[in-house]
Amino acid sequence: MGRDETGRPSGMAPVFNIQRFSVQDGPGVRTTVFFKGCPLRCEWCSNPESQAAFPEVGHNDTLCTRCGRCLEVCEVGARSLAPARTRIDRVACTRCSKCAGECLAGALRVYGADFSLEEVYREVARDKPFYRSSGGGVTASGGEPLLYADFVAALFALCRDEGIHTCLETCGDAPESVWKTVLPHTDLVLFDLKVMDPDEHERLTGRSNTRILARLALVDDAATSLIIRVPLIPGITDTATNLTAIASLASSLKKRPEIHLLPYHPLGESKYHMLDRCYPLSGLKPQSEREIAAMKATFESFDLECAVIA
Repeated sequence: MGRDETGRPSGMAPVFNIQRFSVQDGPGVRTTVFFKGCPLRCEWCSNPESQAAFPEVGHNDTLCTRCGRCLEVCEVGARSLAPARTRIDRVACTRCSKCAGECLAGALRVYGADFSLEEVYREVARDKPFYRSSGGGVTASGGEPLLYADFVAALFALCRDEGIHTCLETCGDAPESVWKTVLPHTDLVLFDLKVMDPDEHERLTGRSNTRILARLALVDDAATSLIIRVPLIPGITDTATNLTAIASLASSLKKRPEIHLLPYHPLGESKYHMLDRCYPLSGLKPQSEREIAAMKATFESFDLECAVIA
C-alpha cells in the first residue's frame, strides 16, 4: 500500500469530524467526512482546525477551571496559565494530547485523529436507509480530501458497491494523477471557486489558481456531475468583477454547472482563538439578503441555475 501526500499509509487518514444527517453538502441526507489538511490558507476559512494535517489541541478558556492538571501532565512544558487565559507553546507542543485527556472540565479539545478506512466506512454505512429514501449519500470534505486520494477512492468504491451516492467537495488544488484516482468513483464534485484574479488568489489563499482552473476543466470532461461553490466574502470574493468572471467561466463549461453561493458568516472566529491564531477578518459583517439576492441574479443573468446555501 502506498502513502498519501502527508506521508501516511493510504489505509489511514486524519479526520476531524464525521457529520451525520448533513443536508448542505450535496443532495439528500448525507454523511460528511471532514478530512484534516489543506494546501490553501484562505483568510476567511471557517474551519481553521482543518488546515494542518495533524491533530491539534484547542482550548476554550470559558470552560477552564484553572485546575492546573494540564500543566502537570505536559512533559515538555508547553502549557501555562496566564492571568487571563490558558497558553500553549505551539512550537514546543508535541501534540501528544495528554493534556486534553486530563481536562475534566472539557476546556481542551483535540481536533483530528487518524481513522482507518474500515472505521470511516462503518460510520458512513450506518445511514444507508436514509440515503436511499432521500437520494443522499456520503460527501468527502475538509480540509482537502484529495490529500488522501487513495483513501477517498477506496471509500467511494466501497460506497458505490452498496449503492451509496458519492460526492467530493474540493478546492481543486491537487495533481492530475490524484484527480484521476478519485474521479472514477465519484458521482458529484462540489468544486470551490473563490477568486479569479490569479495574483489576488495567491495573496488571499497562499496558492495560485492556475492548477485549480486546469482541474476544473478536467472535471468538466469527466463522467461526473459538477456543482460550483462560491464563498461570498464581503469585499473580497463577492465583488461584481469577481462574480461576473466566475459566472462567465461557468457558463463556458460543457456541463453548465449549477452554482451554490455560500454567504459569509463569522462563526469560525472563536476557533482561531482556541488555536492561538489571529482571525484576519475580525469585524467583517455578513451581507444582507438584498445584497445576496443581487449576487444570485448575476449568475442567473448567464442562464445558470443558482442556489444560496445558508
